[in-house]
Amino acid sequence: MQKINFKLLIALHAVVAFLLLSWLYPPTHLLWHRLDMGLFRVLNPMFLSSSFGKTFWAIANHRYMDWFHDVVMLSFFIVYIIKAPKLLRSRRIAKLIFAVCLIASTITYVNRKLFPRYLNIKRSSPSLIDPTAIRLSKEVSWLHVKDYSKSSFPADHATTAILFCSLIFFMMGRKAGLIAVPYTIFFCLPRLINGAHYLTDVLMGSLCISLLVTAWVFGTPIGEWCIGLLSKIHTKVKRNASI
Repeated sequence: MQKINFKLLIALHAVVAFLLLSWLYPPTHLLWHRLDMGLFRVLNPMFLSSSFGKTFWAIANHRYMDWFHDVVMLSFFIVYIIKAPKLLRSRRIAKLIFAVCLIASTITYVNRKLFPRYLNIKRSSPSLIDPTAIRLSKEVSWLHVKDYSKSSFPADHATTAILFCSLIFFMMGRKAGLIAVPYTIFFCLPRLINGAHYLTDVLMGSLCISLLVTAWVFGTPIGEWCIGLLSKIHTKVKRNASI
């Protein structure tokens, strides 16, 4: 049985506590707010000032791009499984199943149920606040683009991206994790550029959620137990299917 990794638990909880306290403390909250609006006012015109930029980021914000992201994330695991020795494939397949279930359950139960019901932080996205914002939905009329939110905290896409990156680091190692980092940044950028989310929606919401989930999944025996169980089930199903 895997032991509790107290260093990991304490470190990740400390990071979350620092971020949240800096956001809740009035003087530093003001700094975060200025950073939110400042970053948006830099990214929004920088990337959406040309017709190519508007078209590219409109496509990047379209709901069908979610399928592209799903394929990319799945590709990491497919390569990981294919490269595995035969004896380890069931375990790596179990890791894939566990990753999918963990991300889906976090988005469903934490982002969409826990926060609206118990931690309802109502904030309109910067595209609705800033009158100078370039609205993709108005600039690219031929494509349905969601560029606003009346409840932007936390960011679902960013939670998916950051949690995916964390899973890659802990399941596949540092090398694969470093490859996942730039993809994670790209995954988060479209919603920041079009003003659907603030930077703090990502850092105080998505990042904190992902760090806490990571701490409890990999800092305790929970993750190892779930992966081990899924591996046994997969091996048993495979054995029965071959009879």
